[in-house]
Amino acid sequence: MTTTEDNINVYLKINWDGMDIDGDGIQEYSAGSVPGTDDSRYVTITVVDTSLPALSLTVNATDDSGNTVNSSSSFTIGENINLAITTTNTGNADCQDKVFTKSNKLNLDIANDALAQDTSTSTYNAKYTVTADDITAGSFTIDVYSFTKYTASSGEMEVSSKTYKLTCAAAYAKRGITVKDSLEYNGNQQTPISSSYDVSSWANITGTYKATNAGEYSFTITPKSGYT
Repeated sequence: MTTTEDNINVYLKINWDGMDIDGDGIQEYSAGSVPGTDDSRYVTITVVDTSLPALSLTVNATDDSGNTVNSSSSFTIGENINLAITTTNTGNADCQDKVFTKSNKLNLDIANDALAQDTSTSTYNAKYTVTADDITAGSFTIDVYSFTKYTASSGEMEVSSKTYKLTCAAAYAKRGITVKDSLEYNGNQQTPISSSYDVSSWANITGTYKATNAGEYSFTITPKSGYT
């Protein structure tokens, strides 16, 4: 039952005439001898709303290769987790206000229009990039949840979904590199450094590591945070 009143008092009249209170077969009360001054008692029943919105949250997480991400997944610095976030109103009442979606890690500012009842949905795509702090901690957790404000007969309340949690391991990225002791002069600019990765993307190089003229040169390679 749904009501727009704060509460409804329903009065249930109990007739005490000829009532056997203790079940011993003897009528403890008869007309004119009931407890108190009245021949009835009243019970107050409060009727509350049973029609409310209900939010359900579904999150599909994948890496940049399209593989499903779960708690057994491991990432390194700079890698991405792509999340498709869907909020559904599975309740039996329309949302009265916008539905907000928040996260501890994702830069979300989602305020969807109020969702109607009977599986009205809204989907949002987000991306999280693993940071150096995640590598230092050894893992990271992404939390996502949706909520909305709703005014029922008993007053204003917050309707929230269950919180989606994804915890993944984070480890240092290993990058192979080869440095030659010497190079033969050929008149072109050369470097003794070779790697399968762009060295400047994962390491800082100080000194002279590229040269055209013959000579002795020195340089230092220092991995950036999150690499080894």
